Amino acid sequence: MYDIIIIGAGIAGVSAAITAKRRGLKVVVVEKNDVGGKLLLVDEIENFPGFLSIKGMELASILKQQLQKFNIKTLTFKEVINVEKGEKRFLVKLSDGRKLEAKSIILAGGVEHKKLNVKGEELVGKGVSYCAICDGFFFKNKKVAVIGGGDTAFSYALFLSDLCKKVYLIHRRKEFRAEEIRVNQLKKRKNVEILVPYVVKEIKGKQKVEGLILENQKTKKIMKLKVDGVFISIGYEPKLNF
Repeated sequence: MYDIIIIGAGIAGVSAAITAKRRGLKVVVVEKNDVGGKLLLVDEIENFPGFLSIKGMELASILKQQLQKFNIKTLTFKEVINVEKGEKRFLVKLSDGRKLEAKSIILAGGVEHKKLNVKGEELVGKGVSYCAICDGFFFKNKKVAVIGGGDTAFSYALFLSDLCKKVYLIHRRKEFRAEEIRVNQLKKRKNVEILVPYVVKEIKGKQKVEGLILENQKTKKIMKLKVDGVFISIGYEPKLNF
């Protein structure tokens, strides 16, 4: 039996694991993907203390080295299927059939992408994506749209503007949550067009994405937009689906 099972190997999970290990506790980290979590999906990071600038993959590699340094058992590419709470222990069932027991658990599974919940969003892998860093190269010299107004959306749009023929950034408000520096950087890109205040009503296409149906929030006028890909970045919600 472990003292603590930590679900998630992102920054929070790794930090918790190191602290627990240094206090002499028996700990195991379980991660659905690889160590680093969302860091693996981020290109450039400029707001993490201690680094002027660092790639997400590089920071994830450092986290992995830290886990190894403290000899912390880490189970990667293992999904948590179920968590049961008994009187004196927690039972955690993994996707490979293993069952782990612990006195306590720490949920550091991070977040998952919010959905638009519109027709056509099911075309994931066929033009719809939630990760520009992962899938952007499939759209080189093509037209794409990024949905959202936060830092991630602007980072995606900046990244894609170096690859794609045309990038549309679509947001439901005229104001953005993104840092001003990112907004200004994107506005300088000649192949980027910002469309506000618009919401996506439908993603068009049968076998693959062919375009978008947009509605102006103020005038209610409908706009049809031809794109080859749609990158959705409208925020996250806690990952607690086990």
